Amino acid sequence: METLIESERERKGLSRIELGAALTPSVTEITVSEWEKGTTPIPSTQLLNLTKLFRCSADYLLGLTDERTYTLLESDSPAKPTI
Repeated sequence: METLIESERERKGLSRIELGAALTPSVTEITVSEWEKGTTPIPSTQLLNLTKLFRCSADYLLGLTDERTYTLLESDSPAKPTI
């Protein structure tokens, strides 16, 4: 099953190498390519990282929906300054 990771990566102007380096832990260009083709399962922690980076839902990235929705989580928002 192909994913929408490639189109999201291209929309952000990232190469496979740059995307792999942006993830924690980082992954290789080959791993990103395999995720894009759907030939290798994406670990849940990396799927979460991808949804945060691309600001879209996991369902969208996995091709389960056409709706690119993303719900902002408290952990995604910038830290609030303390007074």
